[in-house]
Amino acid sequence: MLMVENTAWDNGEIIVRFENNAFWREGVRITIILAISLGLALVVNVKHPMGLPLHLNKVKRPGIPGWVWAKLHHTHPRSALEQVAKGRGTLVDVRDAKEYRNDHAQKALNLPYHDFNNTYPHFSQTVPVGEPLFIYCYGTACGLSPRVAKRLLALGYTNLTIVKRGYEAWKKSGLPIEDGIKG
Repeated sequence: MLMVENTAWDNGEIIVRFENNAFWREGVRITIILAISLGLALVVNVKHPMGLPLHLNKVKRPGIPGWVWAKLHHTHPRSALEQVAKGRGTLVDVRDAKEYRNDHAQKALNLPYHDFNNTYPHFSQTVPVGEPLFIYCYGTACGLSPRVAKRLLALGYTNLTIVKRGYEAWKKSGLPIEDGIKG
């Protein structure tokens, strides 16, 4: 309990006296618990494959660590189409299922970011881990492709390429699309 002496001044400061050390003991215990919790959280974050970056200035997008960017390739839509046409990979559309049903790049599989946990089991049965993947989302301002790539890296996929400027660029380039899928 804090006790202020009758507003006595000592060198211009109020003299404060503690009746017992319980206040200090509790403060020290709380500080130690917080320090241990923070330390454990940092260790788990660093070791976990989905951990958040600790320095945002070293990443291109918040939530995507530099090690993820280092493992990703980037290509233009036409190059992705050429590789897929030669049987050298699979196109992966990470937009929402509704957008995918409206229209998508020809032969693209849907692995929506917002429904990843539900759609991944089917995707993993269709696409082997060693398959090169060309991942696209909505467009230039969309960050879903690297986020899905981060999750796929954690699941063992290693040959991942982000299609620059996403589906927006695919359509503007006049590349083949499929549209009007029911369901």
